[in-house]
Amino acid sequence: MAVLTLALQVFCFGQAGADTIQVSNDPGKTEKVKVVRTFSSEAGLKKMRPFTLTKELYFDTLSRVQKEVGYMYSESIFGVDSSVVVQEYTYAGGSNTVSFLKKTSLHIVNKERYKNEVGYEFDQHGAVRKTLVYQPDGTMKVMGGDSEDQQQEASSAGQPLKHDAYANYPAPLEDTPGPMPRNARSAWLSPSRPKRTPPVPQPLPDAPVKTLVKREELANGYVIREETTSGKLVAEQRVLLNDQKLVSHIISSVSGAKQPKTISIENFVYNNNGKEIERTIRGEDGKLVTKYSHAYDAQGHLVKSVESDKKGKVKKVMQFEYEFH
Repeated sequence: MAVLTLALQVFCFGQAGADTIQVSNDPGKTEKVKVVRTFSSEAGLKKMRPFTLTKELYFDTLSRVQKEVGYMYSESIFGVDSSVVVQEYTYAGGSNTVSFLKKTSLHIVNKERYKNEVGYEFDQHGAVRKTLVYQPDGTMKVMGGDSEDQQQEASSAGQPLKHDAYANYPAPLEDTPGPMPRNARSAWLSPSRPKRTPPVPQPLPDAPVKTLVKREELANGYVIREETTSGKLVAEQRVLLNDQKLVSHIISSVSGAKQPKTISIENFVYNNNGKEIERTIRGEDGKLVTKYSHAYDAQGHLVKSVESDKKGKVKKVMQFEYEFH
C-alpha cells in the first residue's frame, strides 16, 4: 500500500468529480455499483467542518463487497494523525459466504508509520479456522482456529470469531445511519446491500460468560433474547415489521427487577420505494435522542444522510459518490 498522505484529503461532494461516475445511456440496462465513497462533515465549534473521505466500498459484479477502506484523521499539537484500515474479502465460489478476510491497518502518528496485517480463514460454517499474522520481515505466523489463544487473538484484533455472509454483516454505526452496531455495518444504506438484519443484543459487562440467544416469532415481527444458561434474561430486542415486512420499530431492553427495562426505541420511516428516509432513536423516557434523515437520487442510490441531535442541531452530514461496472 502506498504511504498514506493527506492527499486523501478534504473533498466536497460536488468537487469529487461527477465525471468519475459512469452512467449508462441504455435505459434497459441495470447498472451495478462498483465503488461507493463516503464523504463526511462533522459539527465544529461554530460551523460544520470540511468534508473528508472516510470510507470506500468496492463491489464485484455479483454485488459482493471485495474491499472496504476506512479513513480516520485526528489533530493534536503535533499535527494531523491519520489511519487507514483495509479489509479485503474472498468468497467461497459464487456464494456470499466469506472464506478469507485480510485486515491491514496503517497508522501515522507523530509522523511515524505503523503497519499491522492479519488474515482470517473461515470454515463453511463461518467459524475462524486459521489466523495468519503477517510479520514485518515478510514471514507469517499461523495459528489454528480451534485453539483458545487463537480465538482470543482474533477477538482482540477486532474480528468476530464467526463470520456470516457479508450481505448480513452489519456496518459501523459511526459511519452509518442504519440500525446496526459497528463493527458492524449496520444497515448502511449502500445501493446493493441486501436488507439488514438487526443485531443480536450484546451481554452486559457483569453478565455471565455463557449465554444463549433465542429467537421467538411474533405475528408482526420477532424477539431476540439473550439469556443465561439458567434462563435469566440479559438483553432483548423486539423487532416489529410493517405491512411491507420492513422493520418499523426496534425496542431494546435489558434485565429489570420484575420485567425487561426498555433502554431505547428506534423508529423507521420509508418512501414509496421501500427506502429508509428517516430513523429516530428515543431513550427510555421516550424523548428524542438522535435523528437520521436520508435522501436518494432518481436511481434510488443513497446520496446524503444527516444526523441531528435531540434539539435538531446537525451533528454530521454524509454524502455518497458512486462508480458503476
